[in-house]
Parts: sequence; structure tokens; C-alpha cells
Amino acid sequence: MAMRSEEEIKTAYAQINSLYKDAVNGGDEKAVQALHQTLEQVRSNHANIPLLNAYHGSIMILIARDKTNPLEKLRWSKAGLKLLDDAVIFSPAKLHDPLITGG
Repeated sequence: MAMRSEEEIKTAYAQINSLYKDAVNGGDEKAVQALHQTLEQVRSNHANIPLLNAYHGSIMILIARDKTNPLEKLRWSKAGLKLLDDAVIFSPAKLHDPLITGG
């Protein structure tokens, strides 16, 4: 299902923000996985939105946090950091989202 309207993007952001709070503040692994799947789907249609990339990179870091295998931790961390770096490069002035930056 392709998301076409601005309203659909706003709805996706609301869902992402809600899951993100549960994933970060509550350490909820299920919320992390649900958010990862949601972001995969949303980014497949909107890969050029830096804020979505930043959210996804942050979630990949949380997935790494929950892994027990050091190589898996490294793989997820590197992928997450790449998305975060790219998001900052493409939109440095617009990425001050308190949920992502911590304040």
C-alpha cells in the first residue's frame, strides 16, 4: 500500500512516535520490532525523508542493544549509524526532534 497524501504521512508519524516512546522509554522489544517493520514499510515509499531515516537508524541501534551476539550487535549498530549519518547530512537543520536527540 503506497502512502500518497500528507495526511497518511502524519498518521504514520503519530504511530511511529507512539511506538518510539514505548521502545525507548520502556525498553519494549516488541515495540522496537513493530517500529522497525513500520519504518521499513513507510521508508519503502518515502526513502527521501531524513526524519524517517533518523527514526529508523535510532531503532536499529535499539535492535543492536537487544542482540546477544556481538557480530549482530555490530551489524545492526553500523546500519543504524549509517542511516543517522545520512539523515544529518541531508537535513542537518531540520533534525531537532526531541525524541531522537534526547532534548
